[in-house]
Amino acid sequence: MARTSATGTERGFSLVELLVVVTVLGLLGAAVMLTVPGAGARLGDQADQLTAHLQRAREEAVLGNRAIAVRVDAGGYRFERRGWDGWQVLAEAPLHERRFPDGVQADFRGRDQVARFEFDATGANVPADVVLRGADKTLRVALLPSGEVQVHAAR
Repeated sequence: MARTSATGTERGFSLVELLVVVTVLGLLGAAVMLTVPGAGARLGDQADQLTAHLQRAREEAVLGNRAIAVRVDAGGYRFERRGWDGWQVLAEAPLHERRFPDGVQADFRGRDQVARFEFDATGANVPADVVLRGADKTLRVALLPSGEVQVHAAR
């Protein structure tokens, strides 16, 4: 924008124009930061996915009339189906092996380094739980005797 003064022509932006640009850039930066998930969100997402997959495994056991197990280790979990010759690892979607992303792992706190959730053909199960640990947050995924799966902050 060109302005004239007593000494001649000056070129530049007014203070109001600069403030508007800085405000718009600040709002855009804030919008980007709000949409980027943090480590806590990633851990919560993994706990929610594990919960959904446990519920799906229970449904599959009932609908397929065969026992299904979910085996969780430090790096992820996999699904197994009981067959005539023992447990067989499932590889087809949606019950295929899942790995936890970097920064998320199962914590067994001195127990065996694996957790096992089993559902029989009626959907019945033995209560079990696993603790998922992230950078600054810890969540406990628990399978209740009723078959309900809950996520809680771990102590």
